[in-house]
Amino acid sequence: MTVYIKREDAIDAVLDIYYNTSDIDLSGERLEAAILNIPAADVAPVVRCQNCMYWTKMNDSAQGRCALFCHYPTGGWYCANGERK
Repeated sequence: MTVYIKREDAIDAVLDIYYNTSDIDLSGERLEAAILNIPAADVAPVVRCQNCMYWTKMNDSAQGRCALFCHYPTGGWYCANGERK
């Protein structure tokens, strides 16, 4: 499973090790441990309507029809129930 962390948090963790290490031992293990201690984001995968198997684009419009929920979203919308084409 993919884990997502904030880029700024990773930079801060590495800089913290770099500036607060009194000896010269800036090993990969220390940097890896610092990054692994960053809390991961709680994310869920979504499928945008335009990439969903249930969405059909309407003619000359940004909208389409969702066969799963019978509504008319634009292609940029998304839901947790979509399935990639």
